[in-house]
Amino acid sequence: MQKELHNWLKNPKRDYASGLALFNALARPEMVKQYGTYFNNVQESDKKPFSMKLNMMSDQLSKVKYAMKKNPELFVALLAKAKPSTSVQVRKIVALQEQIEKTGKNLNTVTYGPQKIERLNSDIGAKNKAIDTEKKDIQGLESEIEALEKGETKDEEKIKALGAQIIDKQKAIDSLTIEVEELNTDLEDKQSEIDDLEYDKDELQLQYSAAAEEIEALKAELEGKGLKVLSDSDLPSKIQEKRTRIKAIVPLMAVLHTEMSVETLTDDERKDKAEELCLLDDERRTLWDEVDDFLEGKESVLVEAKEIEYSDDPIVKGVQVAKRIERLKENIKRSQKSADTSKSPNIAASAQRRAEKYQVELDELESLVNDAK
Repeated sequence: MQKELHNWLKNPKRDYASGLALFNALARPEMVKQYGTYFNNVQESDKKPFSMKLNMMSDQLSKVKYAMKKNPELFVALLAKAKPSTSVQVRKIVALQEQIEKTGKNLNTVTYGPQKIERLNSDIGAKNKAIDTEKKDIQGLESEIEALEKGETKDEEKIKALGAQIIDKQKAIDSLTIEVEELNTDLEDKQSEIDDLEYDKDELQLQYSAAAEEIEALKAELEGKGLKVLSDSDLPSKIQEKRTRIKAIVPLMAVLHTEMSVETLTDDERKDKAEELCLLDDERRTLWDEVDDFLEGKESVLVEAKEIEYSDDPIVKGVQVAKRIERLKENIKRSQKSADTSKSPNIAASAQRRAEKYQVELDELESLVNDAK
C-alpha cells in the first residue's frame, strides 16, 4: 500500500478514483473527519486532470506519505485492514484469467477427449486398411510378374514397369506405417492425459467456477471505485488494431530471441536479427504509449498483463534503450507542443500529463545510461 501511494503521487497522470481509494484506506481519523465527506462526494468535474479537489487530495496524501515515514506505527492497523490497490486487483484478475484459460483447456480435453480418441482410432483403422490394400496389390503384381517370367517370351519392359509399381507401393506402405506409429503414440498420450484429468474433472469445474466468480467480484470492486473495466471489444476499432498488433509482436520477438541464441549464427546474421528485434520492441512500446494515451483520464483500466522489459543481451539492450530514448524525446516534443498550442484546456492538460510521464521515463533511462558509462 505504501508503494502504491508513492507511485500514485509520482504519477503525473494520477486518477481520482485510485487516489480516493488510497485516502479512504490510509487517512488518519482526524483527516477523514475534515476531508472524507468532501472527497467522497465525487462530481464528474472532480475527475478531470488538475481539478481543485484532485489537487487537494494529492496534498493530503503527500502528508499521509510523510506521516507514514515519520511514524509508521500509527498506520499498522490501517494497513492491516486496507483494501487491495487498483494495480493489485488488476494483476489478480490477469492471473485468474490465465488460470481460467488453463483450466478451460483441461476441461475441454476431458470433455471432448473421447471424440478425439474416436477420431484417432478411426484414422489408424483407415491407414491400416490402406496398408492391407497396398499389400494385396503387391501380391497381385508379384503374381503377374511370375506369370510373365514363366511365359515363352518374357516382356522385360512390362516386368520392369510392374517392379517399379511394387517399389512405389512398398514406399507407400512404409510411409503409412510411420503415420500409424505416430498416431498410436498420440493415442496413448491423449488417453493418458484424459485418464489423469478425468480423475480431477470435478475439481477442475470447481476451480473454473470459483475463478470466474472471483473475477466478477474484483471487477465489481474496481467499478465501485469509479473505474470501468475494459476489454478489447470495448475499445474503438483503431485502438483494437493496435492491441491486435501488440499481441502479434510478442511471439515474433520470442522467436527472434530464440534464433539469436543459435551458436551457428554468424556475427552478421545475429546482428540482423538483433536489429529486427529492436525494431519490433520499439514498435510495441510505441503502440502501448498510444493505448495508454487513449485510456488516460477515462477512469478506465484495461485488464491486460503488460510486461515490457529490456533484453538480457547487453548489445540488444543498448540498442533498445537508445531507440526508446529517441522515441521518448519525440513524444515529449509532440506532447509539449500540443499542451502549449491547444485551445482546449482538457486537451492541453492531457498533453501536459503525457509529456511529464514520458519525461519521467526518459530521466530514468538516461540515468541508467550514465551509470553504465
